Amino acid sequence: MRKPRLLQVPASWLTYMPVALLVVGLASAQPVIPDPSMVITESTTLAAGTYTLSANDGPAITIAGNDIEVDFAGAVIVGSEDATSPDLFTGTGILITGKRVVLRNAVARGYKVAVHAEGADGLQVIGGDLSYNYRQRLKSSIEREHLDDWMSYHQNEADEWL
Repeated sequence: MRKPRLLQVPASWLTYMPVALLVVGLASAQPVIPDPSMVITESTTLAAGTYTLSANDGPAITIAGNDIEVDFAGAVIVGSEDATSPDLFTGTGILITGKRVVLRNAVARGYKVAVHAEGADGLQVIGGDLSYNYRQRLKSSIEREHLDDWMSYHQNEADEWL
């Protein structure tokens, strides 16, 4: 995360300068609480905690822009709490659409797709845990293979392999 730069001006300017200008860059230094359909456009640190963020109408969190660093810093996003049906998980946890994005310590579980990056040249994913997301329920057993468990590489027109 970028550190806020101090604004240095001559003392004589302070009587004419709006107070709001003196706190430029300080707002992004505070950890942000994730909320549903959140769009991050600048470097951000998320507040530690576990947050249930549904992704039915789009990604839970979108990172849109270039040269952005997002640090989860103890934040966990959860799409579904149903530990018994990972084959029913839906949605995307984090969508990244910018270049040179750094994603630190991201923890996303309970989604069909934990992180989906589009045109994200220079993406860095550092640390984190993107496990326990969608898994196909297999119908095969030790005794017999089931034909429904086979996927044809010729059939991907509907993004079955996403």
